[in-house]
Amino acid sequence: MADTEARTAATNHEGSACHTHGEDTNPIVDDDPTLAEALFQHAADIVPATVEHNGFLREIRRHYAEDKLFALIIAKPRDFHDFSLKDGLIQ
Repeated sequence: MADTEARTAATNHEGSACHTHGEDTNPIVDDDPTLAEALFQHAADIVPATVEHNGFLREIRRHYAEDKLFALIIAKPRDFHDFSLKDGLIQ
């Protein structure tokens, strides 16, 4: 029975779609980069996203007034010694 399964697996493998390169019967490995190659292939071209770049911090500042606690801190920051303001953000 194991012999039959082995033949079936071999037959299925031979019939499977597999990319080959020219006369070589081995699968193409050039089109299958390693993880490092995939991650760093275009690393120099990528501009990292920053929180300021996408307007994230602007939205936080804009919505402080809608939050009960943060609105108080923004209105009277000196009354809240555990918090400070820097660039319009509560720290």
